[in-house]
Amino acid sequence: MHGRSLERHATRFKELTMSWTTPEVKEICVGMEINDYMPAEF
Repeated sequence: MHGRSLERHATRFKELTMSWTTPEVKEICVGMEINDYMPAEF
């Protein structure tokens, strides 16, 4: 790659690495209960 071709490649690479999509959060009911907790010092 020479000159402009290298610049275009670097620009495209930066666009791909810097892009971000917001994660989608889903709550799933699994029917479990908490019956014990770990101590804070653990």
